[in-house]
Amino acid sequence: MKLHMLPIVGGLTLGLAAACAPQHSQADPPAVRQIQGDGYSLEIIDNSETFSQALAINASGQMIGMREVAGEQAGIFSQESFFFDGQQSIKLPQLEGFTNLEVAALSDTGRAVGYASRPIGHPGGSLTAVLWDSATGQLTRLPPIAGDTACQAHDISSDGLRVSGYSNGSNPPRIRPCVWSYNPKSQNWEVEVLSVLDEYNPYLVASNVLLSPDGQRVAACITVARYPNGQFDSSLFAWEWSSGQWKRRPVSDEQLVLRDMNNRGEIAGTYTGRNGRDPCFVDAAGKLVRIGIFAGDVSGEARGVNAEGTVVGFSDDPGGPEGGPQAFVWSAGKSRAMALPEETVFSSAFGINDRGQIAGLLDVTLSPAPPRGEATKPAEATVKTLAFRWTPAPP
Repeated sequence: MKLHMLPIVGGLTLGLAAACAPQHSQADPPAVRQIQGDGYSLEIIDNSETFSQALAINASGQMIGMREVAGEQAGIFSQESFFFDGQQSIKLPQLEGFTNLEVAALSDTGRAVGYASRPIGHPGGSLTAVLWDSATGQLTRLPPIAGDTACQAHDISSDGLRVSGYSNGSNPPRIRPCVWSYNPKSQNWEVEVLSVLDEYNPYLVASNVLLSPDGQRVAACITVARYPNGQFDSSLFAWEWSSGQWKRRPVSDEQLVLRDMNNRGEIAGTYTGRNGRDPCFVDAAGKLVRIGIFAGDVSGEARGVNAEGTVVGFSDDPGGPEGGPQAFVWSAGKSRAMALPEETVFSSAFGINDRGQIAGLLDVTLSPAPPRGEATKPAEATVKTLAFRWTPAPP
């Protein structure tokens, strides 16, 4: 494998290596820019001309994400979901009859879940939960609860055999948390509704239905009260698998955007208050801990949590052309900026595994070599926002 050197504006030099990968009908060997930092190694996945982000990472370091791809017309871009295993970036297929696919979570067995969508009003429904298997390349449509018309998957267990999300229908309107479990005898995915206080839980659309890695616990914010002005009040509940059934219990009165949960029931999420979004951590007892944002910032989000309770996310500046996020790592009650190259302008961390590997995005400013014969001509810098995989150095 040949290694080419590509300078970064600011003096940092990155190694650019074209990853060698087995042939796959949807595989793309991206450039992987490698950096050895102080206490970490960083791989920047250069798989887009403009924008890519890694959204989740599993135990072996495989990632799923989204990238922009150029269309046939100049200046027109579309988005596509991808799977990255360290050697190749695989484009996930579209579900037949649907126009968009987005993934949200990844199992340790290389299965990704999310949803496929198409224009609202389609007689067959506009939204459906899906599961994609990296081992086979197969995309499977997960069924909604009987009588419902649409569903969405949010999370998956580490073994890839259980999925959480919501199902919705009309007449009367209903949105309910649900769990899909794989039945090896029938080789089908079977869906089960979770018990709720009210059949209509609209906050599930804005938040998530989380599943612990061992598949034994679900967390979601469901409706606890309706008000005359048409608003709903939601609170955090957990369902635990016991004696062959899901048993519900209250966790917190807070209404949160849930992002990730570990086997202890600890949750990374976002609390929306009067001043905007605040990253937060919910411990196993239901206590909410607000994670401080960086000085001068106004908002932030907590996006991932691992078995040790380490949380990753981002702290964000005020809106405007000069503002942007900065990735953080929170552990033992203390938050710190994620260790990244000094030249990094903006960054966000979206997932962390139990090895401490982190997935996310960062801005890089690339300065290509000048054209042949024009050695004295200043090189034009190129700015990209790209997915990354961050790995801590061995102790």
